[in-house]
Amino acid sequence: MHTLSDMQTPFEKRRDERGAALITALLITTLLLVAGGALIVTTSLSASNAVESTAEAQAYYAAEAGLQTTLDILRGNGTPNPTGVTLDFRKAITLDTNYYSNKSGDPSTVPRLSRWLTYSVNGDHTSANSRVSLGNNSSFTVQLYDPDNTPVAKQPNRLLVIVKGYGPKGAQKELRMFVNRMAYDIPVPAPIVIRGADDGITNMTFNLGDSNTSNYSGVDAYGVLAERPTVVVSYHDRNKAAIALTDGPNIGTEQLGILDYNAIPKGTAYVPPTSSQSATWIYATAPAKNASTPAVTIPVKTTTATPDFLVTADAARAFLNKMQVIAQQEDRYFTSLTGYAGSTNPYTPVFTFVDGNCNLDGGAGLLIVTGNLVLNGGVNFKGLILVLGNGSVTKSGGGGSDEFGSFMVAKFARTWPASENGLPHNFLAPSFDVSGSGNSTIQSHSKVEQEANETTGRIVTGIVER
Repeated sequence: MHTLSDMQTPFEKRRDERGAALITALLITTLLLVAGGALIVTTSLSASNAVESTAEAQAYYAAEAGLQTTLDILRGNGTPNPTGVTLDFRKAITLDTNYYSNKSGDPSTVPRLSRWLTYSVNGDHTSANSRVSLGNNSSFTVQLYDPDNTPVAKQPNRLLVIVKGYGPKGAQKELRMFVNRMAYDIPVPAPIVIRGADDGITNMTFNLGDSNTSNYSGVDAYGVLAERPTVVVSYHDRNKAAIALTDGPNIGTEQLGILDYNAIPKGTAYVPPTSSQSATWIYATAPAKNASTPAVTIPVKTTTATPDFLVTADAARAFLNKMQVIAQQEDRYFTSLTGYAGSTNPYTPVFTFVDGNCNLDGGAGLLIVTGNLVLNGGVNFKGLILVLGNGSVTKSGGGGSDEFGSFMVAKFARTWPASENGLPHNFLAPSFDVSGSGNSTIQSHSKVEQEANETTGRIVTGIVER
C-alpha cells in the first residue's frame, strides 16, 4: 500500500526533462543559422557570378566589335594611318610595316592591321601586348592569317581572322572568322564568251563588224596571264565565230576557243570531235567571200575555264538568283538602267545588277544584265559584263569604245507559265552584235577582272568561339 509520500507529483515526474526546451531552441536556432548562412553564401556567389558573367559578356562583345571592325576594314571602309594604302587580302597579311598591314615601329610578328586600328598602351602602339581600347575596361586584339598559304604572287581567296576580346577582372573571349575575298569567283576564258543553244543546231547571231581599226584580243592588258582566245563559243557555233573573226577587225594570235567538251552535258551543245580531230585542236572555217578571197581555216583550242553557270540553264538561273540577293543586300539592284554602271571613275569598280534592259554609257566592276544590253557610242567599261537571260548585246551610235575585261552572253528563260513546269528550259541562241559605227576595243585585263569579282563583297563563311 502506497503512502502519500511515495506518490510523485507531475512536477517531480518532469524534473528529468528540464532543459529540453533550451536544447530544442538551440537546435532550431542552429538550423536557422545554417539556412541563413547558406542563403548568404548563395547570394554572395550569385553576386560574384553576376559580376563575372558581366565581365565575360563584356569580353565577348569586345571580340564581336573587333570582328566587325576588321570586316569593315577588309571591305575598304577604314582609313589607314598614315594614308596611301588601298587594302587587299595580300597586303592585309603582309607584315611590311612601312606600307601594309602594320605601322612602322609595331613589334608584332603577326599582321594585326595597326595601320587601321589604334593599338594603345599608355598611348604607345609599339608594345607587342597593346590592345585596341573600347572604353569601360574593354579592348580587343586582331591577328590575320592565310590558312591556304597562297603563293605571294597571288591574292589569298580567304583569310582567318582571330580576335581576342578583353573585359574587366581578366575576362577573355576569342572569336575566329573566315572571310572570303569574293562571293563568287567567275573564271574568264576569253574577252568574249558566248554560250550557244542547247539544241546544237541553232546558231548564234555574232557580228564584230568589218572595221580594221577595231581590236579584239585575249592578250592580257595587265601583262600577267598568258594569252587567251579572243572568242570562246559552243562547238556548233565555231564556224559562225570564224566568219566574224575574219571579216576585218584585228584579232589576237589565239583567235578562237570552244567551251570545254566535258563541261557541256551530253545531248545539248556537246558534239564530240571526229576521228580526224585531236582532243585538243579542232578547226573552224570561214567560207570564201569572193573569188579572190579563199576560205579561211582557223585552229580552235578547247578551254577548261568554262564558268559553271554556263554549263546548264538551271545553273545559270541559280547563279542569277544568288547574285540578285547579293545585289539587293548591297543596294545595287535595278529594274532598268540608262547611263553608267556604278561610278564614272574606272578605278572605283562596283557591282550592278540590272533585272531588265540596260543602255550603258560606261563604268567599272561587275555588271549583270538580264534583259537587253545596248552599248551607247563611246562606251568605256572595265570589268565583267554578264548578259544572262535575254542574251542580247548590241552597239548603238558612233564613237570609239574600250571594254577591258570580258563579255559573257547566254540566252534562256528565267521564268515560265505554270503549265510549262516540268518541261526543259534550256539555253537558246544568243546575239552579240557590236558592228555599229566607231572603233571598238575588247581586250582581256586580269586586274580589272579580279576587281570585278571582288565587288560582290567580303563574305563571312563561318564564326566560331574558342
